[in-house]
Amino acid sequence: MHALIIEDELLIAFALEEILQELGFDSVDLADSEATAMEAASRNPPDFITADFELRFGLGTRAVENIQEEFGWIPAIYVTASRHHLNGIPSALIATKPFTRDSIRHAWESACNGCERTPAGE
Repeated sequence: MHALIIEDELLIAFALEEILQELGFDSVDLADSEATAMEAASRNPPDFITADFELRFGLGTRAVENIQEEFGWIPAIYVTASRHHLNGIPSALIATKPFTRDSIRHAWESACNGCERTPAGE
């Protein structure tokens, strides 16, 4: 399985990458802006997306919307400290920063309810 992490803070992106690898993802792309997220998804469409809301260059929500518009529905969660910004997206699944392994796992399970693919060990 392949994941796309849309996060402009490198240490946070690396922490998410480690957690997703523990969940069974065998490849991960990192993107720090809307544009690099689209480029990464075009190269290798993800099976799962994590996105911060506010990026230095753009919004994670817009990146996810654009990717899903291009490639169809892909399960996604928002990993953000700006929870209130996502109030306008009623279906948004959120793991609040600071996050834990369990909060990411729980958000993954909620986002992928009914998905064909599940992480290793499930």
